[in-house]
Amino acid sequence: MDTAAIRSAIAFGNAAEKLEPYELRASGPIALGMKWEKVRMAVYTTPFLRVALAAFQAKKLFKTFAPENVTPEMIRPVLEVYAASIPREGTAIVGNVQTVIITKVGRKDPIIRPMETAPSSENWRNLFGFSAAGTGMMAVFPLEALSEQNEIHLVYDTKVGRGKTCDDCTVKFNLDKVR
Repeated sequence: MDTAAIRSAIAFGNAAEKLEPYELRASGPIALGMKWEKVRMAVYTTPFLRVALAAFQAKKLFKTFAPENVTPEMIRPVLEVYAASIPREGTAIVGNVQTVIITKVGRKDPIIRPMETAPSSENWRNLFGFSAAGTGMMAVFPLEALSEQNEIHLVYDTKVGRGKTCDDCTVKFNLDKVR
């Protein structure tokens, strides 16, 4: 990112009322409880959004965020995807993320594999006494993998959801509001 793009991202973050990572929602509804909704399967960030998020967080803490606060990790030209484990509704089973890959929409080849991955431990609890541990994953891809012609595959160790379930869950990228 050049200086102008960094300043633009900081201004975007400072002007935002609410700012979160971009969401990847299931392409078809998966039942959660008694209603059908598109489930958030993962979130992702771009260099622009990482800088904007840092500026937004600083603003919330009544601090200033300037171009000199931008780290090399923030502007690294990569797509960072975080896929969480998903508890299976009505059971004590949690679907753990096994791998995350990107392919062309509707195809299995060619596969874009992450440049880096890191597992993340998660704990699930509810008011009815349910408690379980899960494993999510952070996957880092080349920024060029972010395309509406691509879809992300989130592979779990068990089927997730209720009603329409999947263990190789695919989500298409929607770049309408991505910067």
